[in-house]
Amino acid sequence: MQIVVTGASGFLGSQLVKKLEKIYNNITLIDFVDPSYENEHLFIKADLLIKKEYEKYLKNTDVIFHFASISDIEYSKKNSTKTLETNIISTKNLLDIAVKYKIKQFIFASTIYVNSSKGSFYRISKQSCENIIREYHRENKLNYNILRFGTIFGPGSDKNNSVYDLVKQAITNNKITVKGTGSEIREYLYVEDAIEQTINLLNNKKLINQSLTITGNSRYKLSDLIGIIEEIFPRKLKIIYGKSKQAHYKYTPYRINDDHISKKLTLPTYTDI
Repeated sequence: MQIVVTGASGFLGSQLVKKLEKIYNNITLIDFVDPSYENEHLFIKADLLIKKEYEKYLKNTDVIFHFASISDIEYSKKNSTKTLETNIISTKNLLDIAVKYKIKQFIFASTIYVNSSKGSFYRISKQSCENIIREYHRENKLNYNILRFGTIFGPGSDKNNSVYDLVKQAITNNKITVKGTGSEIREYLYVEDAIEQTINLLNNKKLINQSLTITGNSRYKLSDLIGIIEEIFPRKLKIIYGKSKQAHYKYTPYRINDDHISKKLTLPTYTDI
């Protein structure tokens, strides 16, 4: 099986590649940033908006994992045109290639924000991509999976990751300033569990052409997570909560209407936060 991973240098993309390479040999990596990890695969440094930079490398591909996108919500608010252009047009370019070369499966990293009114232009771009993918399926019989990822934590995350941010604040400042009130509820998911669920979709005919929610098995209040950090931290921390503004959303959003309801995937065993 020949596999392409876009966004291969990012948080999820890099962890996906590390897991895939234990099973498959033919993996092509695409990103505009060099990967920070050792690998022996073909790496293409390319802008996904420019098809000529990478199309020829995808001719014999079986599966595309499209994990590249602008995902920083605050950035998307300030750079709406760049976000919409990058996320939507890059997805359409890859779909055109997938149809042209009869690629067997197109797996797209979306977000649970598509089920909410939050997430600014990041959410809007992902909603648009989902609709475009479903249209390519209707018109071209392209097989797809849409993965709506929740709050993921673990190795390889960066400053845009909420769990990483809280821990980094504790280490560097001896205090944590929380955007929300602490009552927000999340279903935290360890990155390796998220990747395992993703890889399980390869050639899974029962789940083909569906939207799937990938998030944790257990619910935690944001204040519970802060309490866990306080308990394991060697020094006393100062915690400052927002007085009324919630952190993006109150509960993990599963549906905003009856269109394109997704199934939630779970593992029999998982890594608890």
